[in-house]
Amino acid sequence: MRLKIVTASDAPDEAVQRFRGPMEKLRRLELAKSYVELLKEVDDLTAEARKSLPLDPKEALKPYARLKQLSISLSSLQGPAEGAAGHLVTYVDKRVSSLWEEMKKIMCDEFETVLKRTHWPASAETRTKEWSDCFEKLLDLQTPELYSAQGPVVLLPMAVMTKPFVQQFRYHFMGNKPTGSTHSVSQVLSC
Repeated sequence: MRLKIVTASDAPDEAVQRFRGPMEKLRRLELAKSYVELLKEVDDLTAEARKSLPLDPKEALKPYARLKQLSISLSSLQGPAEGAAGHLVTYVDKRVSSLWEEMKKIMCDEFETVLKRTHWPASAETRTKEWSDCFEKLLDLQTPELYSAQGPVVLLPMAVMTKPFVQQFRYHFMGNKPTGSTHSVSQVLSC
């Protein structure tokens, strides 16, 4: 009876037809709300991870891991949903990747600053507590990557420590300097 009153219709089928449009709008509104909530969660997890760096990379890994799991879940749901919201999956994947790169950069930059302050590599004997702490924090950050690696992985602290050597090598042997000639490079490589 109420359905007839609300729709001003005598036939139940006609009343149901009139409710289909508003019900579809309501479903779309619910979907949009869920979409926005998911985007907010991605932003919140990203901010939470950033907040913990560079002081506590282990703490930063917790929201990062939740964000990565969310990305994996969204990707796995793509098949059953017939590719729905592909742009959302792509967005979350990109956020996970960019957050990981940002986290590595923050931690590597901190270690690089400490190395410069201790005049690395000219003065390799001046290893300090700060130096050791930064080295350890970089390993903490990379731990999940090390456990899941299928092949060899370059340790982040070692990549930072070898950076001056790589730069010097490129300057001396890969530039336009006389020492950069093919003959000089082959002499160095033959040693």
